[in-house]
Formats: sequence, structure tokens, C-alpha cells
Amino acid sequence: MTRVWTAEDGTFACWRKGHDGPALFVCRPFDGQPAAPGNGWMCALNAESRDAVHAAWDAAMAFGGTDEGAPGPRPHYGPTYFGAYVRDPDGNKLHVVCRAP
Repeated sequence: MTRVWTAEDGTFACWRKGHDGPALFVCRPFDGQPAAPGNGWMCALNAESRDAVHAAWDAAMAFGGTDEGAPGPRPHYGPTYFGAYVRDPDGNKLHVVCRAP
């Protein structure tokens, strides 16, 4: 992985393998509080289709997750960005995203 981006203020950085490969984003918690489960990290998973985003969100809800953003377009992240956010029963934030048109 190669470091591909760092925020000017040093609060956020990204490493990526290739142009569209796996990525690791590291940042300080947005609310300024100490890092803890659900505050300071998020696992993001790529999905092959919008249906897969819906299926992952449905499964998370069925197994005790809580809604942090139902499946839908997120045009502020890109024209084809479609994602969903959940918290697992321990409070960890998970994101599933499809970028296919």
C-alpha cells in the first residue's frame, strides 16, 4: 500500500493498493473525543452491486445492528456512490459501498 493522501492539518490520511484496490483510511475521531468502539474507526467493505449493499444492511439489521444510514445514493461522495452504514451490537461502525453505475 502507498500513502496517497494526507489532510493539510494532519487529521486524516489514506493508503491504497493500486488505483481501485483496497484502501486504509486513518483519522482522528471527528468529535474530538478519545478513540473507542464506534468512535475513531470504521470498517468499509466494497460490494459488487447495490443489491449486495441492501443485503448486507438487511443482514446487519437482522443480527442486532442499528441503522446509521440506510442503503442509498451518496452523491456527495461521487456520482455512482451507493452505500449504507450500520453499527454492530458492540457499537462499531460498518460501511458497505458499491461504486458501480
